[in-house]
Amino acid sequence: LHFGGFFGVAALYGDGNHRCTLTNVVDESAAADAGLQIGDVIVKFDGQAIDNFSDLVDAVALTPPEQPIAVVIERGGEKKNVEVSLRRAQAPTTFQVPP
Repeated sequence: LHFGGFFGVAALYGDGNHRCTLTNVVDESAAADAGLQIGDVIVKFDGQAIDNFSDLVDAVALTPPEQPIAVVIERGGEKKNVEVSLRRAQAPTTFQVPP
């Protein structure tokens, strides 16, 4: 049994369009290191379609830390592939507050 790693994001549970839109990216997290930004939409995580934040939470929970994971995001209407290596799970210390 293992527990997933720490990704370092918060998102809308569903924005009405069945999307996982990021509302926070924790400084110095795996997500921040991968260049994810507030407003990005997570489309796929390790090959799994992500329709809402609950899907993302489930996918992260099943993903061991410190292994490269392919993530597809949408930014500005364009899809982009990024690689993320989750951190070992820990409590976040700070969050960015959207403007």
